[in-house]
Amino acid sequence: MSYSKKVFDNKNDLAEWFGHYLLKISKDKKVNIFLAGGNTPKAINEYLSKNFVDKINWKNINLYFGDERAVPSNSSESNYNMTFNSLLKNINIPAKNVFMIKGDNFKDSENERYANLLKGNVCNVEENINNID
Repeated sequence: MSYSKKVFDNKNDLAEWFGHYLLKISKDKKVNIFLAGGNTPKAINEYLSKNFVDKINWKNINLYFGDERAVPSNSSESNYNMTFNSLLKNINIPAKNVFMIKGDNFKDSENERYANLLKGNVCNVEENINNID
């Protein structure tokens, strides 16, 4: 398996490339995306919400969270809340395609639940990685 590296001058260039990439790969197949918190993902979400809201086949995209804080989902510290406000409320993605970590119930049982969800839904991630040229 080969990988390529991309370098962008700014967040908008990255977001535009990513939007076109999602547009291309989501047309005919399911796509699993792992989300992160922070300013760069927020900027990408906002760009997608403004420029790709009606172009991307959101029904073919599954969204997972790579991390979450132990706070309620409506907290300003929640990565889910940031994603909801910067992307999810603006796009037509089925609720069943969004797999949030329940930060307000963050106990060992939530870690186990989410790990099992990932094992059941994503399978062998290594086999699903595409060359992103």
